[in-house]
Amino acid sequence: MKISILTATYNRGAYLTKLYNSILKNSNFEIYLEWLIMDDRFN
Repeated sequence: MKISILTATYNRGAYLTKLYNSILKNSNFEIYLEWLIMDDRFN
């Protein structure tokens, strides 16, 4: 099974490590995870 996680963020880089660790802790090793991080910034 493949699960994609999309995280839209703006000026929240400090929280990404905590989020990454949480994703790993709650994941099952039989599942393929794809984590996409989008900088939600408009110029």
